[in-house]
Amino acid sequence: MAPSFPLPTSADGIPDALLARFNSGDVDAMQDLYAPEAVFVTNPGTTVSG
Repeated sequence: MAPSFPLPTSADGIPDALLARFNSGDVDAMQDLYAPEAVFVTNPGTTVSG
């Protein structure tokens, strides 16, 4: 069974929530923290979305 990750209730909880999900290797759990319209900047001027 995959671990359950509660969503943070304040902005202060986001780094810990992201770290826990990243370390789990569960991509779906990480996506729960991102809005559908979010954009990741990989290099200055280069973005990834979707």
